[in-house]
Amino acid sequence: KVGESKFYIEDFGKPISDSSLCFTIQSIRLFEGNGEASTLAEKKYLKKFSQKDSRYIWCELKIKNNLNRGYFAEIFFNFYTDAGQHKGTNDYFVYIGAGKEETIYAGWGSDNAGRWSNDTYTLELVYLDHLMATIPFQVGEMEEVGDPPVITGIEHIEKHAKHQSLSVAEQKIDDLLYESLAELNALTGLHSIKNEVNEMVQLVKFYQESGKDVLSKFSLHTVFTGNPGTGKTTVARILSKIYKGLGILEKGHLVEVDREGLVAGYIGQTAIKTAEKVTEAMGGILFIDEAYSLAQAKGYSNDFGNESIQVILKRMEDMRGKFGVIVAGYTENMQEFINSNPGLRSRFDKYFEFPDYTPEEMFIIAMSMLRKEDITPNEEAANHLKNYFTYLHSFRDRHFGNARTVRQVVAESVKNQHLRLAAMKKEDRTKELMETLIYPDVAEFEIKEIKIEKQPKLGFRPGGLTN
Repeated sequence: KVGESKFYIEDFGKPISDSSLCFTIQSIRLFEGNGEASTLAEKKYLKKFSQKDSRYIWCELKIKNNLNRGYFAEIFFNFYTDAGQHKGTNDYFVYIGAGKEETIYAGWGSDNAGRWSNDTYTLELVYLDHLMATIPFQVGEMEEVGDPPVITGIEHIEKHAKHQSLSVAEQKIDDLLYESLAELNALTGLHSIKNEVNEMVQLVKFYQESGKDVLSKFSLHTVFTGNPGTGKTTVARILSKIYKGLGILEKGHLVEVDREGLVAGYIGQTAIKTAEKVTEAMGGILFIDEAYSLAQAKGYSNDFGNESIQVILKRMEDMRGKFGVIVAGYTENMQEFINSNPGLRSRFDKYFEFPDYTPEEMFIIAMSMLRKEDITPNEEAANHLKNYFTYLHSFRDRHFGNARTVRQVVAESVKNQHLRLAAMKKEDRTKELMETLIYPDVAEFEIKEIKIEKQPKLGFRPGGLTN
């Protein structure tokens, strides 16, 4: 015996109607918070959420039992992106007393902001395989107080779904293309990649206009090489939207996986697990981070990484043009990975190399991050950050964190500023002080002279530098 689970079979008799079943929805409201936010006495209900602040997005569902008996009910809360991709699920199990009203809370997200992107989302409530309600909401730059629209009833739900599909179909595909290109071109650095993508777009449009077969001259499958934090995942997301804007891919979404998401621990399970991810990526891009790890244990009887590679290669051939694959990782490891299998060499003929950010680019990224916090460094703090990034860049190795390191430095600096302000009296905190980063906020990032013996080693941790 390895486990057990309790389940219930309820006899409701004939449902009251297709839309209400055994209970009536009295209200549905949304709010944001951490993992314990549902227990708060006061909640701020929103219809639009701030991307930079949103952690969990919670649903407050109030229902009334329509039956004169109590029963156990399991309600599923499914979150979807605008492209119809599944974002997350939370199911809630509750006993509903006879004629009683119940308030149910369920949410999805993380205790740390960043799991939600700027997008239009849909929350669907499902009970006994019936779609009870659809709630569209937005995540963007600013939050907006209010109640989101709630679509209930079978006719209204079907009407909303039809209207939504028509709206998507009527969108100008060129708008998506040029917005995605603008997003790519606005990124810091990556000049050669930007040039290559812009040239690729021009060629594809030329092929389309001249009636040539695009797929015979263009590959969706790409190798991304470079150190961590150089923008590989960001470019992959943008590239998937560009492909949709060009009409090459139907959905233009990105499915991110690593070895753990593809490889199982038992014979026969890896093929199933990998095939599911490929199916999820249909119409979009399958992005495999640290893809070389699939082949590193080749030859070991208990490793199934090669089985995953074979499934992916077969789907790439059988489903040519239906989806794209981007494999990413360290430059040296990725070269070994591609050369480890003739099938990989033949299917991946496009390479994007992501160089380390220069100290100047790291400072530009830091300034962009600080602007999002409405903070500007004064001259002394700015000069120290510039010098610190130059110092880090000078002693970097293959594990250099690039933008990730910049993000750590910015987060620590902002925390130091907040602690400094917290120690002041409220009336002394002027607007200028609240929006300014000063030298004491960044002083912990010391610039030390490092003696190079055999190999320089550099590590970062909040609070200082360790050699």
